[in-house]
Amino acid sequence: MMLIKKAQPFLFVIFILSILIIGLAYVILSKPVTVAHNKYFNDSDLDDQEYQNFYIRSETIWNWTPLVIAMGLIIWMVIKIQQRNEMLGAV
Repeated sequence: MMLIKKAQPFLFVIFILSILIIGLAYVILSKPVTVAHNKYFNDSDLDDQEYQNFYIRSETIWNWTPLVIAMGLIIWMVIKIQQRNEMLGAV
């Protein structure tokens, strides 16, 4: 029973650290992504609508990526907590 009390806070710490690291990477990479997007999105050489659609979609994907990663981390954390509970017989 003592392992459950020690394992869950450890998972929460890993979860919080993961969110902070992903957030830091997102903030660091936002400037280059924004510069590249702004440079090519309204480029007069790219009159083709498919290229314009690509840049619109790439911006959407970039903006929603942290949410998808956070949801994956939450699911991972719940699964790990359940695995630890099942291994110890404390369902």
